[in-house]
Amino acid sequence: WCTDPACTEAFEFTTPVTGDLPLYAKWVKEWTVTFYTGDENIKIDPKPVDDGGYAERPEDPVRTGYRFDGWYNNPEFAGTPYEFDTKVYGDIDLYAKWTPVYTVTFYTGEGTLIEPQLIPIEEGGCATEPLAPPEWDGYSFEGWYSDEECVTPYVFSDPLIADITIYAKWVELPDSG
Repeated sequence: WCTDPACTEAFEFTTPVTGDLPLYAKWVKEWTVTFYTGDENIKIDPKPVDDGGYAERPEDPVRTGYRFDGWYNNPEFAGTPYEFDTKVYGDIDLYAKWTPVYTVTFYTGEGTLIEPQLIPIEEGGCATEPLAPPEWDGYSFEGWYSDEECVTPYVFSDPLIADITIYAKWVELPDSG
């Protein structure tokens, strides 16, 4: 509410009223940003935005078997992802872009956690050997293997054809006590 017809002076509701006081409503046009995830199990509520305001970026959605690659203002994903620092002057539809991926899981047993890798499904996509090996007190890390028994060393240059688990091989250190 304002005290002038142009709505340049906001009314302070803590101000005592001692006589007639005309108040003027200030209206703000509101737009809607609608998010389409492409997956009926992933819902993001539409967000209202004041005219000339900025859309609120939702948390990046998560979809099994896919990497989220941003929000686009067209379902063909042409151009670059939507910039959330763009002023809004109309309703906006945003579409989630997904890239299908293979998940590479590193099993370290009691060793330090190695984050999974998401490798786009494309010809020749390979897992990348972690820069730092895992650690486990009292054990020596002996490399990565493609089987749980740690018989067959994993070849990181081999193209992926499915999700995979790569296993850390450990050798117990002699007791130094």
